[in-house]
Amino acid sequence: MGRIVVAVAAVAAMIAGTAAGPASGPDAAHPAVGSTPGVVWGGCPDDVAEPGPRCGTPAVPVDHARPDGPATTLGPSLAAATGGAARRGTIVVNPGGPGGGGMWLAGLVRRALPERVRQSYDIVGVDRRGDPISCVDASFDRVPRPDPVPATARDEERLVERARTHARGRAERAGDLLPHPGTLENARDPDLVRAALGRSKLSFIGWSYGPCLGAVHGQSFPERVDRMIPDNIVDPRPDQVWYGSNLRQDIAFQGRRRDFLDASGADPDPILTRVLAAARTRALADAVGPAELYDLAARTLYNSRTRPDFAARAVDASAPLTAWSDTWPNAPCALRPVPARTPTRIDGHDLPPVPLIQGTRDPATPPAGANAPHDALPSSHLITVLGEGDHGILAFQPDDCVPAAAAAYPTDGTLSAGRDTTCEAS
Repeated sequence: MGRIVVAVAAVAAMIAGTAAGPASGPDAAHPAVGSTPGVVWGGCPDDVAEPGPRCGTPAVPVDHARPDGPATTLGPSLAAATGGAARRGTIVVNPGGPGGGGMWLAGLVRRALPERVRQSYDIVGVDRRGDPISCVDASFDRVPRPDPVPATARDEERLVERARTHARGRAERAGDLLPHPGTLENARDPDLVRAALGRSKLSFIGWSYGPCLGAVHGQSFPERVDRMIPDNIVDPRPDQVWYGSNLRQDIAFQGRRRDFLDASGADPDPILTRVLAAARTRALADAVGPAELYDLAARTLYNSRTRPDFAARAVDASAPLTAWSDTWPNAPCALRPVPARTPTRIDGHDLPPVPLIQGTRDPATPPAGANAPHDALPSSHLITVLGEGDHGILAFQPDDCVPAAAAAYPTDGTLSAGRDTTCEAS
């Protein structure tokens, strides 16, 4: 059920910092990476591309209400603070999803954060419980996948049956874990990682769904939360998670695609019709059909840095990002044989002052997602980046105004005056 345990490395090979003066902060008296009591650190899987992090597999209860019951493993990676003994604390990073793995994030985020933050914090990425479970056999990986836009009722029935097969596979392979991969469990898991690392508190940076997870974690363990930075935020209100949020996301992706194509000077509709028609009648190179074009277009609109390569492949106007393409990845959740839970209400009780970061053109998390927690958290400060459409600003697309605001907060807790800061995308 859990991730395969990675090779054990000798303590001498663990990450060690350079000597520095005494630190102040929640972790100043706690052990460094090489002496963490509850995690055996070793090498990382090949998909952790950034050099430097070490990886481990601490065991956690499948059901937190039964701590002595069956266990599963998490997959944390840790990139050590560059300031050595001056380390102030530990930041857990989460990429959202929900369901996104975090092991690959630690080294990437450490490289992108301001230098004073890199010196002061260990960065920990954690693969969520259930991430390694394969739900279906290899036939589901064949390309091209079925067109997500059904032309007939029979096409729609086939897509529903495909989702039902996926849900059955999940139920069969997850075993005891099936009812326990939700927000509440995943919000508690970082506290077990904290204990395994020997830390007294954790800080948290999350993107997309990650801020929801961090907020639930913070409300569950307020005395163990140091700093929190939500970046481009899924609307956490119970009436929006997830159906309402996904509908708004579909509309926002349509708008973001229009931004991209308008900037190219091309009329997207004829190109769109022509390319999708070609993909439906003959898969491009027997590997790319409409489903793959939808995916490629959506991934490109998450981040502008991928667009030159996207355009070079001549598929930059290939996909209308409609609700259909968002329907089928979510459909197995509606069909799994366990009841849905009521989402946790984020009311901000006992949370620290929080800077919220939000781009106005981010299609994955439209601005309404940040407005809701900003209203709910009296101590929050909203940094709005006008015209920014990339998803994950702090680490992946730092605008000029964001690092300045973000650098001071993790190290000394300082927020800009007032409730709001607005700046233009750089």
